[in-house]
Amino acid sequence: MSRNETQRQTNILFPVWLLDEMKQLVPGRKRSQLVVQATIQKMELIKQARALQEAAGTWSDADHPDITESGSSEAWVRTIRKAETEAWMKKLGEGNAT
Repeated sequence: MSRNETQRQTNILFPVWLLDEMKQLVPGRKRSQLVVQATIQKMELIKQARALQEAAGTWSDADHPDITESGSSEAWVRTIRKAETEAWMKKLGEGNAT
């Protein structure tokens, strides 16, 4: 099934209290849209959680001594930020020369 497929109706059971609240808060023609959007958001969270579980254990401190040694992550961040700042300053300086 692709995302381009036309809509299809399904039967989903909701708790009565939730349906009552939805009827009070959401206009009738917007309820399906609400349920679809909420489902998409929840599915994305499920996919992210699954990806995190699958990636667990793939990081090895031994593979990244430049970052994992005491204090070196801060130095690495400072180096990256300094390089980015210098690049921006150079770009701004070139723009002012014209």
